[in-house]
Amino acid sequence: MKPLEKHILDKRLKDFMEEFIPVDLLPHLSCLLKTDKEAIEASQRNDGPTRANSVLVDRIKRRDKGFQEFVQALRKCGNEHTALLLDPYYNYPVDATNDEVADADGSGLGFKKIGTAIDVTIEGNLLPPAENSEEQPESCSELETYLADLFKAPSSAQSKKLRRDLQEHLPQGAVFVNTAKGSIISTFRLCSEDAAKKLWLMYSEGKFQTMLQEVLVENTLKEHKKVPEKPVELKLSLGQDRFNQIQKKLAEIESEQEFDSLLMSGKEEGSAGDDEAVPEIEIDIPPGNRCIPETR
Repeated sequence: MKPLEKHILDKRLKDFMEEFIPVDLLPHLSCLLKTDKEAIEASQRNDGPTRANSVLVDRIKRRDKGFQEFVQALRKCGNEHTALLLDPYYNYPVDATNDEVADADGSGLGFKKIGTAIDVTIEGNLLPPAENSEEQPESCSELETYLADLFKAPSSAQSKKLRRDLQEHLPQGAVFVNTAKGSIISTFRLCSEDAAKKLWLMYSEGKFQTMLQEVLVENTLKEHKKVPEKPVELKLSLGQDRFNQIQKKLAEIESEQEFDSLLMSGKEEGSAGDDEAVPEIEIDIPPGNRCIPETR
């Protein structure tokens, strides 16, 4: 594995070590030896997935193409939100610092910088159609709680399925992470300024709300046989000022990434130069010019 890839894994491990189940990735990691996989499985069985993720990262760092296979395995297993932390520029698609928190609009939701990405939380409420009632019935509140609980764990099978379904509509670089209580609070991870711009455009045109209404609400309630007697609509709360700040922060992160890449590339070239053998210099002294020790 390249030094830069090892550096990225070491730096980001604390950000993703609780985001996925390591044994789920093993079938997609052909670079690992049988003994590697057994060690990871034993660690998860005895110490849990968080500790096992540390073992997994340690083992893939020892293998050629370990970084590439790890990123691709994350994407194949529905953990695109984690893959973005390691490969924000999609160098390895499936087919081929400290955290900062901001509350830009005073909603208490704001956004969070995690590694090289931004997690943005978006609040939604289920309401009856405007022509029917202005009050939220109790059934809407119950459905909000049900949906928020269903997708609260990023590594759950339900969250992975929803993540795949939403990814068909979201721009590249924007990924669903999970939900939380407090109406329906959905978290989306963004890894580029371009992704943030496109997501805001979707919201401005009403496409983002329509997508969540269909995929998150209607399809899920239908699949779980929770369809209410009367229709409900998902209303989102999203401020433009918050997204402007997110775009600015992502632009800064991308600049930092480019600088780090150049810096690490320079170090690699320097290391390669240090490893080169210094050629021996031979001096041929003619016999007549050799120094003869002076005798006394």
